[in-house]
Amino acid sequence: MYYAGKAFWSAFPNRLEPSPVIPALLKQKRFGRATGAGLYDYVQGVRSAKLAHASAEIIQRYQRDEQDFTDGEVLELLTIPMWIEATKLLDEGVADSMATVDLAMAGGLGYNSDLVWSDFFAEIGRSRMDDSMKRNSDRWKSMRL
Repeated sequence: MYYAGKAFWSAFPNRLEPSPVIPALLKQKRFGRATGAGLYDYVQGVRSAKLAHASAEIIQRYQRDEQDFTDGEVLELLTIPMWIEATKLLDEGVADSMATVDLAMAGGLGYNSDLVWSDFFAEIGRSRMDDSMKRNSDRWKSMRL
């Protein structure tokens, strides 16, 4: 996650702000499931129900402000930036069609659902996505088209 984020930020610094949380987790040797400690603690590969105390402290250290999000808002904030990037792939000619992006999401990121990746966004709806981008673009670069 660290190296992928670093590569993405290096390539597209105007599209996102890197989080200090992942480097802080690494400094605390919280490398993830394989080591038994990441954002969550793992016992015999089973994730704890709540964030690990050490991870919660790291997150709190870097938290800008406290804000409650609905499940729908979390869904939007995590998925719409992916849609924006897919749109840019098409606009920049990196991908030749949405079908290619759908394949990349399934093969590269492991997207696994009854819906094709792009159909997931059709289900969310364009007006909801546009509204979310308008509400959140001032706060997060990743929500800007």
